[in-house]
Amino acid sequence: MIQARIPSLLAVACLFPLAVSAQEESTTKLTVRAFLNDPANPAAELFANDAPDHLLPLVLAPGELPAGQTVVVIDGKLNLYSSAKIDPASLVASAPVPKGLKQAIAIIQPRGDAKKPPCGIVFVDDSIAAFPPGESRAISFTTLPIAIQAGEHKIAVAPGKITPVPPVKSVDPYNMAQTNFLYQAGNAWVPFSEAKMKFLKDYRQVFICAVRPGGKSPTLVTLVDDTPKAAPLP
Repeated sequence: MIQARIPSLLAVACLFPLAVSAQEESTTKLTVRAFLNDPANPAAELFANDAPDHLLPLVLAPGELPAGQTVVVIDGKLNLYSSAKIDPASLVASAPVPKGLKQAIAIIQPRGDAKKPPCGIVFVDDSIAAFPPGESRAISFTTLPIAIQAGEHKIAVAPGKITPVPPVKSVDPYNMAQTNFLYQAGNAWVPFSEAKMKFLKDYRQVFICAVRPGGKSPTLVTLVDDTPKAAPLP
């Protein structure tokens, strides 16, 4: 009987390292700077994993990008909760993280419909190599075609996409350039933001275009990162 049990015990011992390895492969770390684009809930609190079985408060700074923090990605997804307890009922957002992404600006956007979870997340690669100083990124959370006129550039922003905006060089002595955002209504292009914006070689900007609940035309939120530095890798 003792001899008969030895192969079985060896089999279990061989399988155990594989199970541990599989568990390790299901979690990765991500340095994230999160922004919640929800003016209706400026004091909202969100929580993210710092371990498979534990949550920590997500750093949020209304109207701007916060400092980076390290979170844990579970099975390739970033999960955000409305409470410090891991509970499917409090899941606010769950989105796949692009493979190989190490540091990101995470834009959290309410869906505005009955879909669950109630928010989506778009990840912008926050590395200096992928998002150099002087450039901007435009994100459209609308189903409307959007266009940007910034200095010498005229750029189309497709619905649901992240669009790179090259450095604007046609600026006045104060480094300002007229910057217009328009959406297509029928055959016409209608401006929803018209302003002079500052473009500097050390600035990175994220333009967020979204329609507020109950609204018809998009609104613009601009995040400025005026001192871009390589975020610490997890």
